[in-house]
Amino acid sequence: MFKILKFLAPMWWRIIIVVALVAGQAYLQLLIPDYMQRISEQMYAFQNGSITRSVMVDNIWHYGLIMIAITFGFMIIAVLAPFFNTRVATEFGANLRSNIFKHVQEVSLHEYQKFGTASLLTRIVSDVRNVQDVVQMGIRIIIQSPMILIIAIIKVIPLNVGYLWLIGAGVPIILLAIGIIFHLAIPLFSEIQERLERVTLLLRQDLTGVRVVRAFNQQERENKFFDKANHAMTDTIAKVGRTMSFLGPVVMIVMNVMFVAVFLVSFFVIDKQVISESTMNGFASSISVSMYVSQIMMSMLMLAVLFIMVPRASASATRINSVLVIKNSITNPINPKDSAPEVKGLVEFEHVTFQFPDSQEPTLVDVNFVVPAGTTTAIIGSTGSGKSSIINLIPRFYDISGGSLKIDGVDVREYNIEVLRDKIGFVPQQALLFSGSIRSNLLFGNSHATDEDIWRAIEVAQAEHFVKEKPEGLDSEVAQGGKNFSGGQKQRLAIARALVKKPEIYIFDDSFSALDFKTDIRLRSALKNYTENSAVIIVGQRVSSIMDADQIVVLDDGKVVGIGKHNALLRKCKVYQEIVASQLDPDEVEKTKSMTQDLLAAEGGDR
Repeated sequence: MFKILKFLAPMWWRIIIVVALVAGQAYLQLLIPDYMQRISEQMYAFQNGSITRSVMVDNIWHYGLIMIAITFGFMIIAVLAPFFNTRVATEFGANLRSNIFKHVQEVSLHEYQKFGTASLLTRIVSDVRNVQDVVQMGIRIIIQSPMILIIAIIKVIPLNVGYLWLIGAGVPIILLAIGIIFHLAIPLFSEIQERLERVTLLLRQDLTGVRVVRAFNQQERENKFFDKANHAMTDTIAKVGRTMSFLGPVVMIVMNVMFVAVFLVSFFVIDKQVISESTMNGFASSISVSMYVSQIMMSMLMLAVLFIMVPRASASATRINSVLVIKNSITNPINPKDSAPEVKGLVEFEHVTFQFPDSQEPTLVDVNFVVPAGTTTAIIGSTGSGKSSIINLIPRFYDISGGSLKIDGVDVREYNIEVLRDKIGFVPQQALLFSGSIRSNLLFGNSHATDEDIWRAIEVAQAEHFVKEKPEGLDSEVAQGGKNFSGGQKQRLAIARALVKKPEIYIFDDSFSALDFKTDIRLRSALKNYTENSAVIIVGQRVSSIMDADQIVVLDDGKVVGIGKHNALLRKCKVYQEIVASQLDPDEVEKTKSMTQDLLAAEGGDR
């Protein structure tokens, strides 16, 4: 918990103001019993003839006006203290959320996957809120409760030391109860957050896959899973509630016993004594002490409420820290290098081996190939052969385990990460669009691109037709995840986003899978002209999409088993032969090549 509090440092001056206001509020709060006692003394003095009526009235008015002034001062502070306190807590929460988000953005995919999306969402939203609530309440109560206790003790001592023993007996009982319940509650609150993660995971999973659930009529099954997780979380929350429910009654019982004890002490002090000024002063003192006890007990009750929240916040702080302490395994070099200006778009794999940190076997073994600028290299292989792993190594989403991976003659590990990724235009396997507009999505990789650049990229990506059909054109709304576009439209916009960037290297991770045959051919034809000075790497599943590549890299079980053009691989690479045979008959191979050439020729004629 204390590690998290470092994020309060930027608000130090506001915290000082809050502490001063809360201290002033506690002090003013405890001045009222003094003046109540003085008024009682004035009334008795008048009754026994020590002062005249006019003097009594004047003194009562004097003390009353002071009490009114104290009350107004108390009210002003009661407004100002929460104002500054709330600002401190909300800024603390904002700083904490921002730091978690930025840290998650920086860590490698391996570190990210240790937590998962549902867990990170819970930590950023729910866990931060739990800690923020305790900070908001704690700054005030942690200052106010001890101050009230100390000031009250100082004021009680001159009245009667016997009353001090009552306070000394009651407060430790409350603190002991708080300590026991605190010890029992911490594990339960950790369990609540874990249950919440499970509920969030199921909720996110089912809402995202609602069409699949309905298509397979599995609503009842998913409802049972969700109900089980929901009831587990409910039971844990109820268990926490039962544990915490003892705290309030303990405080109230102790407070009431102390009230009775105060008046019992007063009774024994004045019992069988002649009513005199000293006995009346003793009675007035008992009233003051009862008010002090009331203030102490209320502050203890507020402290108890705070400690009800602390275990949950402590569990949340531990979960937040577990994210913040994760160190990024992919970092910038101490002395980063840059490539020579004359070398652009050259990618070289030299005996590259890669193994995931939690894997027993390497995913890639001794991978060797070169992608010169101005050429297209396709990568194909069966599922799990390592295609996506290869392209994830180029922008350093993961680091290679052995060998060397160079871009423009420099090992990727020697680049500044931002410089490295500025060289790359990446189109992921699952086309993802961000909420906003078409324009904001296409400017994602190049914020300085003009409308002319954007429309040119849209034209090459074969997205011009459906974008122009929209009434608002480039300013048309894009829903979260691009859900208001079809799969093929999302893929083409994702391709256009990479094209707008105009990088040295283009990476397409099976990015044409949702396109029909003709659109696929037109897009690849337009790409050749647009990317003529860049290196293009295409991961493909369909043979028809990669047949015209300058070189095809064939993978099998993480190893390169063939490199060459389509016809050469058909002659000498058994794995490639099997892939082609599984997708196309011999006649279809020739037919596909012929159709591709005819369509490309027609496209060229149209131009």
